[in-house]
Amino acid sequence: MRNCKDNNLRENAISALVMETILRRPIGPTIKIGFTGDFVPGLSPYKPINISPDLKRIVNGCDFIVTNLESPLTSEYFWKPKGYGGRLRSDPASVVELSRLNIKLANLANNHILDCGFKGLEDTIDALEKKGIAWFGAGKNREQATEPYLIEKFGTRIAFLAYTCKSQDFLSMASKKSYGPNLFELGNVKEDITKLKRNGFIVCISYHGGWELFRVPSRVRRDVLREIACSGADLVVGHHAHLFQGIEYIGGNLILYGLGNFFFHMLDRNKIAYKGTNIGLFVLIEIDREGPVSYQPYFVYTSNSENSLSLIQEKKELDLKIMLHELSNIVSSDKKHLIEWRYDCCRKVFNMNTSLNTIQLFNYNIFKFYNVIIKNKYTRLMSKIKINNIKNDANNNTKYIASRKGSPEYANPFKDIITAIILGMPRAVLNFRHTTKWYHLYNMED
Repeated sequence: MRNCKDNNLRENAISALVMETILRRPIGPTIKIGFTGDFVPGLSPYKPINISPDLKRIVNGCDFIVTNLESPLTSEYFWKPKGYGGRLRSDPASVVELSRLNIKLANLANNHILDCGFKGLEDTIDALEKKGIAWFGAGKNREQATEPYLIEKFGTRIAFLAYTCKSQDFLSMASKKSYGPNLFELGNVKEDITKLKRNGFIVCISYHGGWELFRVPSRVRRDVLREIACSGADLVVGHHAHLFQGIEYIGGNLILYGLGNFFFHMLDRNKIAYKGTNIGLFVLIEIDREGPVSYQPYFVYTSNSENSLSLIQEKKELDLKIMLHELSNIVSSDKKHLIEWRYDCCRKVFNMNTSLNTIQLFNYNIFKFYNVIIKNKYTRLMSKIKINNIKNDANNNTKYIASRKGSPEYANPFKDIITAIILGMPRAVLNFRHTTKWYHLYNMED
């Protein structure tokens, strides 16, 4: 039986998230725009995506949809090797999947768009244009990459701008005479926003960056997106983490910190899906001439075995919306945010089936017994979404972690590992996370 706190959490989620979240009363007619996370439409060999009828109804109800196209659409071979991260490429024929999902605008400002070189980006633009799909955030030179995409409907003028951070696997950026994506520089972003606001545009910023596989953004990334919103951006949309993150409404401006993956067969070297990356956040936002009016979150599920994309509904949807509601509350509180970041550091060290975990000092399977102690409160839900009985005891877990947050400057990794192995002390395991580089990334950006 659920306790009172758990029941209250569910009731709050139902009232705040199950129904459409109204931000304010609309002024005149609105435009319905959907936003997806990372989309890799068709790895070779390309197979059509099995899209569920309920998801089709949602996407067809939008005026148009904006996606982050995470891979080039090309038959070109991969470009020069990367020092970090994988390389992506989708079959050019898979561009039809964007049309099937009512996607009319593709963001190309990301760290994979040049995985197949300049020719790969050129092929991508060509494939999109042949299908009548607009694009922004990259181009054959800096002028084209920085150009906003503009629309006008019902007297509402909207400008879309896209930027990507220079991450560890970043190959090149757009320059005066070179292809590439639009590199994020805060000063330039503020100038771009100011110019568009002066001309009466609602400004939507697409931001690709941050640390991957974290459930909350780093402090730096959170503060940067807040600063963008406070500089006049009516809507800020983040992606790159591959896990959905929180939502924040500040001074009339909406921030989506991370949408996760939309459709992306993200597998490790053992062909096991990264935990949580098969669930994505799709957000439908209504906009009038003053900015966002309302938003409705939906969750989509990618089945690797069935090559399908479907809408998550009923109890599973409610649990995910509770999770989103909680992440949104966490990101708005400095204290809760730091605690959650520390907790996520622990999860990444001990309970992540990923070959990208570069701070893995030993085989985490040694600590299988301690998963009960250290696993993130959402791991079971995110890795096994098809199960029926999902336990959500977030309040108790947060208090548990808060009471054992420790002091990183006094941590002793050798002593903590030995203690954890021999005695299985929860506090020793949790303190170990402070010795990893992930803890320090809280104040850094990718």
